[in-house]
Amino acid sequence: MVEYSVIVPIFNEEAYVKEFLLNIERQTLGKEKFEVILIDGLSTDRTREEIEKITDQLTFELILIENRRRIIPAALNIGCRNARGHMIIRLDVHSNFKETYLEQLITTFHLHADCCNVGGRTIATGYNTMSNHIAFTLNTPFGIGGAKFRYSLEMAEVDSVFPGIFRKQELDAAGGWNEDWVINEDAELNYRLKQHTGKLIKLIPDDGIQIEYYPRSTIQAFARQFFRYGIWRNKTNVRHPDSMRISHLIPPAFAVAIMGVLPLIFVNLYLVTFPLLLLTVYVGMIRKAVGKKVPEGLAFTKLLVVFLVLHLSWGAGTLKGYVISGVPMKGIAQVFIRNFEKMFKVIQRA
Repeated sequence: MVEYSVIVPIFNEEAYVKEFLLNIERQTLGKEKFEVILIDGLSTDRTREEIEKITDQLTFELILIENRRRIIPAALNIGCRNARGHMIIRLDVHSNFKETYLEQLITTFHLHADCCNVGGRTIATGYNTMSNHIAFTLNTPFGIGGAKFRYSLEMAEVDSVFPGIFRKQELDAAGGWNEDWVINEDAELNYRLKQHTGKLIKLIPDDGIQIEYYPRSTIQAFARQFFRYGIWRNKTNVRHPDSMRISHLIPPAFAVAIMGVLPLIFVNLYLVTFPLLLLTVYVGMIRKAVGKKVPEGLAFTKLLVVFLVLHLSWGAGTLKGYVISGVPMKGIAQVFIRNFEKMFKVIQRA
């Protein structure tokens, strides 16, 4: 009897889908207990042929459905509607996980009845020179800000985890994924899910439910990714002011600072001191994030470029988001109120 439904959006995944399905086949969870639903956004490569090649090697139930809207939230909703399991496990083809992943994730979820979603760390794993540098930045607090599910080694209540496990009944009641959100759809859903259920989302840093995923492999693709993320994260903050965090304000502030001080060079050569000072401080922060010794196989200069691209792209995307969706004034006000209250409590205890 199917108890769990694994839903996976796919599009042009000929390079990844075979290994992903074989990884599912190796899972220790009883094959009769789960189904895997692949929701294909009308792939134009050999994705379907790669799936057909290994179908006879799979002992779990595999279902392939078309997603004519070709966006991730639509795919996830299609998967959820067709799911027979009472629990939904969201996975991504561009990931790797241990053989015990499904079994341990389900066990962990049952142990935390106060949660509507739990997950392990999502660790970026490179596979060539540039992706190794990008992966390093994404696994650091300085690089990715408040997204604890990427780097924290302690169990913590968080705003979101990726990919996640859900009770189908709760997902349906919360309205599923919002198909107006092309990006940042998981964070937007998790906010509504917490509001609807009154439950928590927790990061459980257990190696058994850790996910490794493959980041972008070129600096151009990486820049586009975080530019778009900035736009859509802002849309989430406008719609849900309580979801905003101070870390969402830092990239646009940094972008404004860089764009504001660099033109000073052309006003007066002596004013070059200001952008140099800003960049010196920034490089010093990266030095601290990297540690005393640059990891083997990485170059500090490339890490500097990747960090800079990450923060400037994210910041520029947020600024464009202000134009498209508006400035999240309620969210900004709440951020300052929350942080002022925290400072006040610290002062009182001192």
